[in-house]
Amino acid sequence: MSSAISETITVPRLHRPDPAEFRRRFEAPRLPVVITGEMDGWDAMRRWSPDFFAGILGNLEVKAITTEAAMDEHPPTPEELIRTKVEKIRLRDFLREVASGPVRRYVSGMSMRPNLAMLLGDIEPPVYREENAAVSPRLWLGRLVGPLHYDQVNNLHGVVYGAKRFTLFHPKELRNLYPCSLISYLPTFSRASLDEADYEKFPRLRKARPLVVDLAPGDLLFLPAGWWHQVTTPELTISIDFPWTRMPRRGWPFLRLALWKALTPLRGRLGASR
Repeated sequence: MSSAISETITVPRLHRPDPAEFRRRFEAPRLPVVITGEMDGWDAMRRWSPDFFAGILGNLEVKAITTEAAMDEHPPTPEELIRTKVEKIRLRDFLREVASGPVRRYVSGMSMRPNLAMLLGDIEPPVYREENAAVSPRLWLGRLVGPLHYDQVNNLHGVVYGAKRFTLFHPKELRNLYPCSLISYLPTFSRASLDEADYEKFPRLRKARPLVVDLAPGDLLFLPAGWWHQVTTPELTISIDFPWTRMPRRGWPFLRLALWKALTPLRGRLGASR
């Protein structure tokens, strides 16, 4: 990607823009934006905290991804992601583990409708989400340094409690970010790490130009499909996202996924891993 992209694209912060303006300026061209004020009326903004969850929902079993290495110290590698397990744990015990560290579990995108229906009344679907959306809101809970990857659909990600840092890269940076191969199980993840970057192994990583976005409670990030991102959650954080249903069809990040799906019958025979 040329330096012109990083010079002309920034991540603006807008206070409750008109929905039509949002769709014209950001959703249609797939550009990120931080929206403020949209979450201010949520009961969740006044109620939700680790203490609230432990007291009201402490005995609830949640599904948490579990890694071998401490995920709050460095991003999991593709090899570590392949070995990730999903385990059930009582919410009270999960919160105790996260508070005491090192962290090896994270509640990653738990669908709220089937699992946390009692909390749906505390949030309101943003007017900016996908029109005629059918996908359930999802809960993210814990702290970690996430792996560098991109999503297949647009998303709105809002912080309720805590803080997050998104390090974003334009989809045109794909070649500089060393995606896992098309015969891997992780085609949307990078083989490189932004932490202690290995420039000898991944020299084009030096050319990649990041956009850093810090989110505080009440900040709602529109994250377009195809935008690479690493999410750093330095403290115990509660956030909600609203993913779109439809995957874009234009652009190499999505065309390569079509190729990836076509290779599915061969993946096992080719010894896919990362």
